[in-house]
Amino acid sequence: MPHQGLATSARHLANVAKLARSLGITTKVPELANAAEAAGWLHDLGKYQPEWQKYLHASAAGLDPNTVPHSIHGAAYAFRELEHCPLVIAITGHHTGLQNWDGGNKIQMVKD
Repeated sequence: MPHQGLATSARHLANVAKLARSLGITTKVPELANAAEAAGWLHDLGKYQPEWQKYLHASAAGLDPNTVPHSIHGAAYAFRELEHCPLVIAITGHHTGLQNWDGGNKIQMVKD
């Protein structure tokens, strides 16, 4: 039987992927639905690290463990293995917030 933390992580990723895909489908852009589902699966990939699982259990036990990074792993996988930069941006944006790519200028979305 898998470790309870890993089972919970897997369930979380499956639920997020399913929700993200359903939201992506509403856009009527199949590629976006696929990317949204992939982001759902990958966004917390780093939580599968044994070090992160130890951190989680120590935190739950009321200890004060050193933090263990988890947010970069899914984005790194999307970059290295999938070569999918929009997916990288989505995953890192989930953890750090989306960057202001326009240099602080407002992007006009509607023609005057």
